[in-house]
Amino acid sequence: MVMVMALSRLMNAELRGDAQGALEQARRMLEHREWFEGTLWATQGNACLGRAHLLGSRLDEALAEFALWEAETTDLGAGRSAAFVLQHLPYLAEAHRRAGDLDRAHSIARECVEATREGSRGEGGTQAELELARVLLAREGPTSPAFDQALADAESLVEEIGARVFEPFLREVRAESAALQADSKTQQRELREAHRLYTEMGATGHAERLSRELGASS
Repeated sequence: MVMVMALSRLMNAELRGDAQGALEQARRMLEHREWFEGTLWATQGNACLGRAHLLGSRLDEALAEFALWEAETTDLGAGRSAAFVLQHLPYLAEAHRRAGDLDRAHSIARECVEATREGSRGEGGTQAELELARVLLAREGPTSPAFDQALADAESLVEEIGARVFEPFLREVRAESAALQADSKTQQRELREAHRLYTEMGATGHAERLSRELGASS
């Protein structure tokens, strides 16, 4: 129960953009890992700590924790499609994307999307579709058909399951695409709309981040 609650709180912190809150929950999971030694529950702490570091833009620390997590899950013989593994793959892909390893990020994101499409798509599937779009934007550019399709798939899934919390994240992807095409008007419009949505949903960390970005680009 402790691990389930900590994971739920970490996910809520991620949606709010609360890096410190995510870090506290991940550390709590690590404190209790000995209770679950030899099970996939014991690996959750490192994966969640990697996610918390990613949210706080501590990329080297995130990659280190994800490497420990991957090694642990391999030792336990866990397949990549196992629920305890699959839920973290979009964040692993994000870490490699931000580190500049776009081929590996693409492979992980694609693997995650295919697995979630075969099972329950839900919010985990939305995260996977969204990360694949981000990877393709970085890897193939804003005018590539693959990126257009991935973004359309992510938007369709958000609409299908009513996952409105992902709408501002979609807006940010559109803003980044516009920036790469030197379309500053569209970029600013999408960022302002993302900021409005984050503010409405109480995602203060993300709203503050975008406020700084909008201030810097004005």
